[in-house]
Amino acid sequence: ERIQAQIYLMSATPDFPQDASPGMPSLQSIPTDRKTLLDNYDVIILGDLDPYRISPDPARGEEFVASLREFLEKGGGLCVIAGEYENPRAVAGTEFASLLPVQLDTTGSLMPIQNTEVAKNPRLSTPDNPHEILRLHPDLEINQALWETPEGLPGFLWFCPTLGAKPGAQVLLSHPEVTVGPNREPAPILVAGYYPQGRTLFLSIESTWRWRKRFQNRYHHRFWMNSLRWLGLGRLRSEDRKHRLDSLEPSYRLDDAIVVE
Repeated sequence: ERIQAQIYLMSATPDFPQDASPGMPSLQSIPTDRKTLLDNYDVIILGDLDPYRISPDPARGEEFVASLREFLEKGGGLCVIAGEYENPRAVAGTEFASLLPVQLDTTGSLMPIQNTEVAKNPRLSTPDNPHEILRLHPDLEINQALWETPEGLPGFLWFCPTLGAKPGAQVLLSHPEVTVGPNREPAPILVAGYYPQGRTLFLSIESTWRWRKRFQNRYHHRFWMNSLRWLGLGRLRSEDRKHRLDSLEPSYRLDDAIVVE
């Protein structure tokens, strides 16, 4: 399979050569209009940035978020990687937050947790039947050990807590010690969701690059290829449908009546 990518580093200087796959043009700015996103991309990955401040012109930020919503509604995939500065704290309570599979804290009481002494390894929610994104090895015992033990993938030193997964979203990885919410459930590390035809991922750590230290690119590459494949399926399937059922709203509460047309 072939992945073509364009990368835009917002903190770069104007003369910095933005990366792109061979044969693809480098981005001069983040595209914000719906036509460009829908016509050219299957998956969008956002790092530690405020989507409303991608341009000095606030209107472009608003346009970008509105375009992302339509991108997801038409089957696109969105992955959001938490960071220490902007994302997700800057977007709590905004329209962009409604696209995510996690509930964000709007009070500012949940702060990123730094652990500089001992790295932590996440826990698989379903080790006997892991989500396809998390299948790094065909042997399930080895796969679980890769994720959960210090001898496996190097652990994380920092993570951004949320209030938990939204209804209908699936927690794939969780923190081994920290709990959140009234039921004190394990804090999510990786959460997958749908919106409504599109697919979303929220990753509350920014250190997957650490996995390359022990295993080079083997499992780092496999994780991200699995993620891209899963995120892109909604877009690919939406283009191959002869029939489609739509609901009047993008999301519902449990026990709501749903009209499908």
